[in-house]
Amino acid sequence: MRKLSSGFTLIELIVFIVIVGIAATTALLSFQTVLSKSPNANHQTTALELAEGRMDIIMGQYYQNGFAGFADICPGAAVCMTLTGYTVTSSITGSAPTKTITVTVTGLGSAILTMQVWS
Repeated sequence: MRKLSSGFTLIELIVFIVIVGIAATTALLSFQTVLSKSPNANHQTTALELAEGRMDIIMGQYYQNGFAGFADICPGAAVCMTLTGYTVTSSITGSAPTKTITVTVTGLGSAILTMQVWS
C-alpha cells in the first residue's frame, strides 16, 4: 500500500506563483496610474503660498487705508510675488458692512482663498 503525502506538487507551486505574479503586476500598475493622475503636493503648497501672500498684501492695504480705501495693488506693484507657471488673480466685491476678497491661483497647482472683511 502506498502512503499519501501531504504537500504541494511542483505544478501547483508554479500555478500559484503565476497567479500571484499576475495579481501583483495588476495592483502595481493600478497604483502607478493613480499616482500619475494625482496632483503633486508641492505644486499645491506653492499655489497656496502664492494665494496667502496676495491675501496678506490686500489685508495690509485694508489695515493701512481702512475699509473704504483698500484694494489689490498687485497688478503693477513690484512687491507681488510671481512664479512661472502660476497665475494669481483677486477680486474684492461687496460694500459696507462687508466685503468679500477672493484670491485664485491657477497653474501647476490650484488654490482658492476667500475672506470676508467687516467694517
